Amino acid sequence: MISLRELNNICQKPNYKTSGNWMVRTFLRDAALPCTWLLLHTGVTANQVTAIALSVGIVACCFFSQQGPGAFLTGAILLQFWYYLDHVDGQIARYRKTACTTGRFFDFLMHHIVHTLVIFSLGVSFSGSLSLEEKGIVIAAAAAFLMSLFNSIHDIKSKAFIERLLQSQTVKIRQEQKDRTEQTEINRSAARRSFSVIHKACEIHVMMNTLTFFALVQFFFMPGADMRALLFIVYAAAITLLTFVKITHFIRARKADDEFTALFETKLPEQNFKDPA
Repeated sequence: MISLRELNNICQKPNYKTSGNWMVRTFLRDAALPCTWLLLHTGVTANQVTAIALSVGIVACCFFSQQGPGAFLTGAILLQFWYYLDHVDGQIARYRKTACTTGRFFDFLMHHIVHTLVIFSLGVSFSGSLSLEEKGIVIAAAAAFLMSLFNSIHDIKSKAFIERLLQSQTVKIRQEQKDRTEQTEINRSAARRSFSVIHKACEIHVMMNTLTFFALVQFFFMPGADMRALLFIVYAAAITLLTFVKITHFIRARKADDEFTALFETKLPEQNFKDPA
């Protein structure tokens, strides 16, 4: 078996130090290599690692729903491990040259499931701590639905893109515009900057680290407090705001059309693409 340095050259993405969030760029992709190296000595496949990661994420959410600082901290640690494994499956796929669209589909599906269950499990804990019973479960389910809907906006937009691309006679990617869309916009209004901060706070890696921080604080310094109830209230309010604002903006400002035009140059047949509106 090759060394970790050689494995790094094979398993990592070409731009692995520049793409993705700060956590994966800085250390997580590098930290995943030893686990990848160990698993490559076995017959474990990339999809099997994804399945294991999904199981770990689900168990983490089960702990989040239980009362007590120990359960909260255990859930936070398991969620960290879930995110760690999430970077092992891709490395195994690249090493074994088994990377495929099905693997990406499974990976995206796992993220949707875990992200939704995190907010739901926090809601269940919130319900239990306040003895809300059925009402609390309904609130938790509503917040989880909004989280799932929010995460689906990008996927729904991508489906609309694919439909239009399939209807096109020719397609050309505007690479220069593609690069620009991946950069952070500079002159934003205060409202847009605030929206971006709230948006970032609800991304799974930020949620995960926020939960870990508060789990540690509660376990070591405030065992009688109920941090999860507070976090659920904050996240439920944030995700409600984000979902309705983003959907409204996408429709009213025709954001999907602007992004499509910026990314692709297409030629449609005589029967042009029909706007369902």
